Amino acid sequence: MTDNQWVILRKYIRDMADELGLKDWKITLMDEPCGEGLSADITSVVGRKVAKMRICPDFLQATAESQRNTIIHELLHLHTDGMRQTICGDLNNSGALSKPQCDIFWYTFDRMDEYCVDGIANAIDCKYPVINWQSSSNA
Repeated sequence: MTDNQWVILRKYIRDMADELGLKDWKITLMDEPCGEGLSADITSVVGRKVAKMRICPDFLQATAESQRNTIIHELLHLHTDGMRQTICGDLNNSGALSKPQCDIFWYTFDRMDEYCVDGIANAIDCKYPVINWQSSSNA
């Protein structure tokens, strides 16, 4: 991506985060690409409203609607992140479940969270604008 495209994408992410109720989050778009097989990923710091997002190398080749859905999907994960971190930490620290039981619970919970975030992103993304790649870097 060009420098101007990075600027446009960072502003779009900030604008979408604000629209999705994440105004108090500091979200950094990283230069390094996300993991293989992903469109994007987002990680946060436990107990803080700080997150890092990465996009795939071929993000610009996706349709405008897919780009929008990807960004909204990743941002929505921040709303479930505290729950995910609490459940994972509590399960690991409680000793109530064996490691295999904890692993299968977490695998199932993680998959269900993805389905939930997918469903919400798919339901609401049409209410938001796509990325305007023609906008000025001074926007």
